Amino acid sequence: MDSRSPAYHMLMAAALASMAVFAYDSAVKGLWAGLTFALLACTVLLAVIGAVQRRGTLAATSAANPAAEGGKDLRVLLDHVPIPLVRHVDGHHPEAINRAARNLFRTDDVIVSDSGKLAGAIAEATRGSGTTLSVFDRQ
Repeated sequence: MDSRSPAYHMLMAAALASMAVFAYDSAVKGLWAGLTFALLACTVLLAVIGAVQRRGTLAATSAANPAAEGGKDLRVLLDHVPIPLVRHVDGHHPEAINRAARNLFRTDDVIVSDSGKLAGAIAEATRGSGTTLSVFDRQ
């Protein structure tokens, strides 16, 4: 049974209610072992319900923003690469991916200055070609 289905929620609520009634009845009749068992079962059921709710909340958050899950870790790792990494998608300005590229182009994300030359060099790049660009009097 799927933990997000209404039937699962109703079953868990019914189990919790029946354990609460059993605990009350055991307390009234002085059945201390039954009361202990019922309270323990209620605690376990509440822990399961809480875990399912927390898992559902985390799944909804990660489904709403998939880049938040692994994108931050990848960006931190790429910041340590000493070679400037640049991403270019047709119709958009080039973006500096890592710290070396952000330092080279003096930007936080989007590379605006001389982006035409840079976009042309990226588009025409082939394996083994050595295109040299001057950026802020650096090569």
